[in-house]
Amino acid sequence: MSIYFLINENVNLDLSSRISSWILEETRRLFDVNDESCMNEIYEFYDIGMGGVTFEDVNRECYNHFYRKCKMAMEHFLISDRAKNLERNLIPVILAGWGELLEALERDPRYQSD
Repeated sequence: MSIYFLINENVNLDLSSRISSWILEETRRLFDVNDESCMNEIYEFYDIGMGGVTFEDVNRECYNHFYRKCKMAMEHFLISDRAKNLERNLIPVILAGWGELLEALERDPRYQSD
C-alpha cells in the first residue's frame, strides 16, 4: 500500500505507506498550536484514512512552512529516539523517500528557498 502526495496538477509522488507514515508523523511532531490550521489542511485526507496528502489548495506560506518542518524533521531523524529503535537497514530507505518528497515539493511554484 502507498500514500499519494498531490503537490499540484503536474507534480505528485507515491511512496510506500510505511515510509510516508514515518515522514508525516516526524514532520507533524514539529508543528505547534500556532500551526494547527495549516497542519489540518495538509493532513486532512491522511488523517481520515484517504491514502493521501494534498497540497493543491494550500497557500504559499503554509506550503513553505510544511517544507521547512519536513526538511528539519529529516535532518533530525537520524538522532531521534524513533530512529534508534528501527532496523538499521530501514533508515536509508526512509531518508531516500524523504528526499524524494522534498525534491517534489521544490518543483512547485510556491516553493521558496530559504
